[in-house]
Order: sequence, then structure tokens, then C-alpha cells
Amino acid sequence: MKLISRLSHTILLALANLCIVHSFANEVNSTNSGIIFHGGISRGEVLFGVINNTSPRSELGKGTGNGFHFGVLAHYSMACIGIAYSSVNYSELEWEEEISNVKYKMKSTGDGRYWTFDLLFGAKMFTETGDMGYSYPFVGYRFWKAVRNQEEVTYNGNPDPQFTKEYELWGKGWIIGIRDFTTFPTNELSIAFQTGIWFYNAPMGVLRANGNEVMATSEKNVGFGFEIGAGVALEDIGLALIAGIKMDVQATAFKTITLDYVAGAGYAQFFFSFAYEFSI
Repeated sequence: MKLISRLSHTILLALANLCIVHSFANEVNSTNSGIIFHGGISRGEVLFGVINNTSPRSELGKGTGNGFHFGVLAHYSMACIGIAYSSVNYSELEWEEEISNVKYKMKSTGDGRYWTFDLLFGAKMFTETGDMGYSYPFVGYRFWKAVRNQEEVTYNGNPDPQFTKEYELWGKGWIIGIRDFTTFPTNELSIAFQTGIWFYNAPMGVLRANGNEVMATSEKNVGFGFEIGAGVALEDIGLALIAGIKMDVQATAFKTITLDYVAGAGYAQFFFSFAYEFSI
């Protein structure tokens, strides 16, 4: 909760600074170029795991964690370029794993973090002067990393004396998707809706266990995410506040010399975010 408090304080300060800057900015979408700053905090379910893939009933570890995200989108005419960063943390995780037709209830304590960084190229479409609404189809590159430090692992309540204490995974690949921001003006405020969906293929490139790199061959990766939210927009100053749900999860199937595994990470969380837009 301390992280959420610090991030909330930072966001409020950023909003205050942006409102001051607005006095020197043009009305949204009133010129050929503009910038959107966005960021927020989140809390909810997190996922992480490196599991034996001998049974389809095995699953990633689940827990509860906090997160934050931020990014920038700049455009000239319809062409735009953006960056987006998202990070979640996790501590206690639980999952079920089946090995040789025996099901185990697993539990892990410790800490970890999963982050993604996107470099995006797209088009800012369906804009009007003074209206913050737009559609944004995009493609780009995704980089991700997941780390896990485990203090204890148990199976069916019994301590596992041979658990892996440290995991480090990272990968990269392509991402494609679309986001939409729609506003409905009222007297002073506008009702705002934010939606998005994206798919990506970013196979795990490196896996380290207890500091040692594991010789593994990635066979398949799949990633998927979406967001849906609603809130209010003060379109006169280019500021929007949105609350909603966001999900992003990916997994890589890979082989070592003797076994098949799945490694994955992700989250499904409630979020609160802001966006500030101005023309230049």
C-alpha cells in the first residue's frame, strides 16, 4: 500500500504540473501535432510460473500485487509514435501442478516483478478540434522481463527441499493492437470510455535459474491483453481520469534436454489512470 500511496502522490503532482503547462498549450487536436502523457496505478491478480508441461492441468502461479504504468504518445498529422511501460509485483503465489499423473497444490513465498516495455508505431484517427476522442491502431516491438526470488516452496503443505530460489526470464518480439478513446460531452464534463485489445508474440530468449543460464529451446509463445474503462474528461484542458480493468498475460512453451516446460507471467487488475493531451 505504501507503493500505491507514493504513486498516487506522484500522479497528483504530475497532474498539477500539467495543468500549469496547459496555460501555454493549444486546444486539443487544433494543430497537426500533439502529445499525450498517460499513467496510472493498479491492483489485482498477478501471474508467474515456470512449470512442468507434462499435463494440461498444470497452471501458472496466482497471487495479488500492485502495479503502475506510464507512457507517451506523440503524433504529426495521423502518424504517431509512442512508448509504454507497465510493471507489477508479486509476493505469495499458489498453483496446481501435475507430474506423472499426481496433482500437487503448490505455494511459494518471496517477491518478484514483471514488466513490459513497448515501442509503438501507429495512426491517430477520427480526431476533431477540441475533442479528446481518437482511435489508435498500432504495431511495434515488445520487450519483457520477469524475476522471482523464492524464500520457500511447499507442495500439499510439505516443504520442498529442492526448490529453485531465483528465476530470471526475458524475451522480445512483435505486438499489434488497437486502442480507442471516446468522449460524450455534457455541460462541463465529458463522459469518457477507454478500450483496447492487443496480441503479441515475444518468445522467452533467456532463462536463468539460481543465476545460471538454462539451455532451453523456445517452441511457442502467445500473448494477449485488453483494457476497458470509463471516467470523465475535461476536454477544455485536455485532462481525462479513467478507472477500469486491464489484463495482459503471456506464456512460452520450451524444452530443455529432458523435459517440457511452460514459463509465463501476467496480470488482471483494476486500474486508475490519467491522460493529458495538448497540441503543439
